[in-house]
Amino acid sequence: MRGLLRALSFLTRGPFPAEDLRPKELARVILWFPVAGITIGGLVAAVYWVAAQGLPPFVAATLALLAGIAVTGGLHEDGLGDTFDALGGRSTPKEMLMIMKDSRQGTFGVLAIVGSVMLRVAALAALPAAVGAWTLVVAHCVSRSAVVGVMATSKPVSSRGLGAAYAKELHHISALLTAALGSLLAVVVWGVDGFLIVGVVVVVLAIFMAWVHRNLGGYTGDVLGAVEQFAQAGVLVAAAWMFGRGWEIAPWLPWG
Repeated sequence: MRGLLRALSFLTRGPFPAEDLRPKELARVILWFPVAGITIGGLVAAVYWVAAQGLPPFVAATLALLAGIAVTGGLHEDGLGDTFDALGGRSTPKEMLMIMKDSRQGTFGVLAIVGSVMLRVAALAALPAAVGAWTLVVAHCVSRSAVVGVMATSKPVSSRGLGAAYAKELHHISALLTAALGSLLAVVVWGVDGFLIVGVVVVVLAIFMAWVHRNLGGYTGDVLGAVEQFAQAGVLVAAAWMFGRGWEIAPWLPWG
């Protein structure tokens, strides 16, 4: 439970005590990211479920996404914007890293954030309240699992600094097993069809990370934020596509 609280303190703006953790301790906290994602996703899903009872789907979906952004303080959206500002221009790796450190948002970053929000809202609005609520929990778990998975299979852009330090302390086998929690939850909610959702996320992230490595040579904290956004959008879009073709969530779930 302490690990979960630490993960929520790292990922959200919630009333959790902030701690200065050593790299080895932070590496253990990272393994709790998928569980923290379930917690955050549950809150966002509750907002969507309640709002969908009396509001149009698009409005309910917008309120749910805004709730998620408020809870996390836009942490992942900020990373997405900084990443696209850096990768969107024709710059050297050194210049890209300098752009990522700039707190101001450029055109590429703003367009990436707006595009991400619009895509997720539209996909969520295409799902009924119950299906959307369960899928939101999956999306937030899978997206944090994806962050852990990328850290376990990729490398930081720099061999120095805090990010590199806790990346070295991360036990890769444990990280991969932890990342699999997202896949398990997708199957619990969508049955065997959940593997398709996971497959979509894997393909999207493989393409994105290949682009990142070609330009930067590794990941940064901002890139991990972008990974979360790509994975979350991938889950929602895949679910909307599946539901539109008559596929349903698992019948053993409440309201399934």
